[in-house]
Amino acid sequence: MTDDPATSAPTPPLIAVDSAKLRPCPECGERQWLEGLTYRRCAHCGFRDGPTPQEILGHREGPP
Repeated sequence: MTDDPATSAPTPPLIAVDSAKLRPCPECGERQWLEGLTYRRCAHCGFRDGPTPQEILGHREGPP
């Protein structure tokens, strides 16, 4: 039995980013972000500004 790499891949780590150059969170106004490969997540309220890699890979299900 083989696991599907799209569903068995671990979640990439998020890197803490705290910079005045980044735009504030549209939900809470804070500027502390956790940066992933394809999105940023607000460290205070959890708002995400893009899809996760797992969500992107999930859209590829079906014929190529």
